[in-house]
Order: sequence, then structure tokens, then C-alpha cells
Amino acid sequence: EDGDEVHLMFILEVPDLIPTFGDTSVDALAYTRKQEIASLTLPQATGGTDPLTYALTPELTFCFLAMQQNRKIESLSCDRA
Repeated sequence: EDGDEVHLMFILEVPDLIPTFGDTSVDALAYTRKQEIASLTLPQATGGTDPLTYALTPELTFCFLAMQQNRKIESLSCDRA
């Protein structure tokens, strides 16, 4: 106890790493191949670790487009024959 001793206490906070969609949900959807669809915007997640990305299972066919930046699924022009 010569005055050189210092006691320090650190508190570490770990952020919640699980993203949430709050109370929002999307019902199961079914689309018919080669048929146009109304645009659908997926709900925005919060929390987690940026950047958050979205994945659809199964993947969309070539006639649909999912845009990461705005979470929108929409029809593309495709051959209906």
C-alpha cells in the first residue's frame, strides 16, 4: 500500500446480435411461374450486425427480382410462352 495500486472496474456491453422484425410477419406466399405478381416489400429488420441481408428459400426464378437495397420482390419481363 504504497499508493501505486489502482483498482479499475470495466463494464462491457454486448449488443443484441439477433435481428428482429418486431410484430411484423409475412404470410406464406405462392406464385405461379410466368405470371406477373404485385410488388411485395419485405419487412425491415432492426438490430443485429450491419449489414443485414435477405435470402429467400427457394431462390426466385428468373422472372422475379429481389432487390437487396429496398427489400422489394417484383416481376421482371419474361417470356410467357
